[in-house]
Amino acid sequence: MNLNRIKQIDEKIDETHQTLGDSPNAMVNFQAMYNDMKYLIMMALDGQKEANKLRTKIGRMKITIKKKDHVIRTIDHHNNRLGNDNRAKTAVLEKFREENKRLREALEDISCHVDTRLQVVISNALEGGD
Repeated sequence: MNLNRIKQIDEKIDETHQTLGDSPNAMVNFQAMYNDMKYLIMMALDGQKEANKLRTKIGRMKITIKKKDHVIRTIDHHNNRLGNDNRAKTAVLEKFREENKRLREALEDISCHVDTRLQVVISNALEGGD
């Protein structure tokens, strides 16, 4: 795993937040951003079991919009034609932010692991060089 790939994903998450902003109407590029992020995550997790789990989870993500206890609409993540339905846009944006938070925490864990491994490699190299 490459530390630059992890940084690339983190930058993409920040860029996505800036592009989407706080307005539910700023959802036009949601699907493209989401797909880019999925691709970067798959790259970073390259060939690991976590990559398959993540692919499955993202692929199955559905957003349910409820009014009281009545389900108004279920949106598959493939459907980015949200039109003027602000409830749908808000629900997608909230779900997206929730997923971003989870991913950012996962990335921090990966970064710590990578940093630790690099430190071990460097200290081993220094000890071996003496």
